[in-house]
Formats: sequence, C-alpha cells, structure tokens
Amino acid sequence: MNQRSLLSSSSSSTSSSSLSSPNTFKAIAFDGKFLKVESNSSLEIKHIDKSDEGYYMCKATNGLGSVSKMVSLSVKTPAHFKEEFRVETVSKSSPLVITCEALGDKPLSISWKKDGQLVHNPSLSGTQQLNSLDSLRESPSTSSSLSIISDNRYVISESITDQGLTSQIKVESADRRDSSLYTCSCSNAYGSDEINLQVIVQGMFACSSSSILSCYVDCTLSYS
Repeated sequence: MNQRSLLSSSSSSTSSSSLSSPNTFKAIAFDGKFLKVESNSSLEIKHIDKSDEGYYMCKATNGLGSVSKMVSLSVKTPAHFKEEFRVETVSKSSPLVITCEALGDKPLSISWKKDGQLVHNPSLSGTQQLNSLDSLRESPSTSSSLSIISDNRYVISESITDQGLTSQIKVESADRRDSSLYTCSCSNAYGSDEINLQVIVQGMFACSSSSILSCYVDCTLSYS
C-alpha cells in the first residue's frame, strides 16, 4: 500500500535567506490553514504569511521502500501600512512630527506629498530621492504631472526597522500653513501602498480685517 506524508521543518519560522538544510521535520496538522489535496497529495496553505517560510518535505512509502522530496518556501511581503488614515493635532508654534511606518520586504522606499504636491527632501541622498520618486510612480493617486514643494522647514528622516522602514516629517514650529493632508507612499518589488494623515494646527492666528471670510475658513481659533 502506498502512503504519502507531508512534513515541515522545525525551522520554518526562520527567514529562508538564512536557512540551512534542516535536520528534523514535524508532521503538518491539517487544521484548516494547511489543506491536503487528495487527488495528488499536494499541500495548500491558506492565508500564508512569513511564519510559513521554511522547508517542507513530501514523503512517499510503500512495501518496497520510500522516497522524499524537500522544497524551500520563501514568502515575499508587499509594501504596506497597517492603517489608511490618521488625524494628527498640534498646537501652533509647537514642533510637528508626522510619522509613517512601512512594512514589507526590503528594500523599501517612502515618499511624502502635501495636498498632492511632492515634499522635496534635500537631506536625502540622490539615490534615496530617486527611490522616493519611484514609490510615487507606483502610487495609484499620483497624477501624470506632479508639482514639488521645496520648503526648508520640512525635514524628512528615515530609519530602517526590523519590520520595514519608518519615515518622519519634522517642522520645528507649526503654523497654519501646515494644516494640510499629507500622504505617505511606500513601495517595494512586490507592491505599494499609501496612508493619508490629516494635520490640524490649533491656536490663535492673526487674520486680516479685510478678509473675515478667509479667517473663518483658514484659521482654527481657541479661546481661554
């Protein structure tokens, strides 16, 4: 009688880029996430994620002996954010810090837009600037003609994390010009995503007496 079994390595939670050939395997529990296709004994994995990376073995046995085949599975994660929209509130003249954290396989690139205009970042290298433009081209909301904001008040920094890439826009002293919709776009070789962040600057602003309507529209007022 022929028998087939499907096994996974004990190191399946390790990144496949650093995997060595495993010494031990464990039987797969067919619990709904892992499904065995009876017609050909293939393995189907539902809702696959990084924890499923590793080595898998299919072993067939009968009365004459056994044969096995080992397969290495590598899971690639598209660039993405955990949320789609967030509101940030800051007091007038206080420091403004807007943060977005992109998740996914490296290398990742991030770019920023303010009310649809690219925020130029002179602090980034030429390569990083090109990567930012590439992430914008991947963004579904990017138009064919993109204007650029060059404002030295905006300082953009990036830091690599275990999960991906974090980017921040910093303004030393926020004013009414910073009350805008900011879009953070990310991309890698496997996909792209974006998050919108609405910034609201609160405080007392001086408005021209000749433009009362503009005062009501553009200013956020607070009273003590």
